[in-house]
Amino acid sequence: MQTFRTRMLVASLSFVALTACQVSSHPTQIGAAANGPGGDVATSGAPAVVGASDAARSAQSLCGKINGTKEIAADLFFGRDVKGGRPVSDAEIRQFLADVVTPRFPGGFTTWRTQGQWLDRDTRHVVREDGFVVNIVATGTQDTLDHLGEIRREYIKRFRQQAVGLVLTDACASF
Repeated sequence: MQTFRTRMLVASLSFVALTACQVSSHPTQIGAAANGPGGDVATSGAPAVVGASDAARSAQSLCGKINGTKEIAADLFFGRDVKGGRPVSDAEIRQFLADVVTPRFPGGFTTWRTQGQWLDRDTRHVVREDGFVVNIVATGTQDTLDHLGEIRREYIKRFRQQAVGLVLTDACASF
């Protein structure tokens, strides 16, 4: 229950930050494959919200009231289907999280199962697929972005994926 409450707090404050602060008016969305096999995470160049200075101060004030800090929330979207093979198992996911994600983000993260769909670039068919999301709240540093890129590349390589989705949003977090 504590994880759910924390997630809701971060999500709520992320919404406030995204709609009220002088930041991008939409989250940065990057597909690993779009950046090429060795591609790294990019940041958004979208324009700031105009006339939001009062709202930005209000959002900063809310963050201060909960002793929060400015962070980013990263949602990584992983598919479980493997082309020409069996789906990624629960045991393989646990091992991947232990071997790849935990060493890069030892402070913690949250995961949940998903069902989604995507357009296969090779066949141009819509594919429905089970998956999982890893949510990480961390500082918005280059090290964080590098770690996210490493996680994406390793999953693509290990499980023969076309891409691992990533959505970054500004957040105010308090743990």
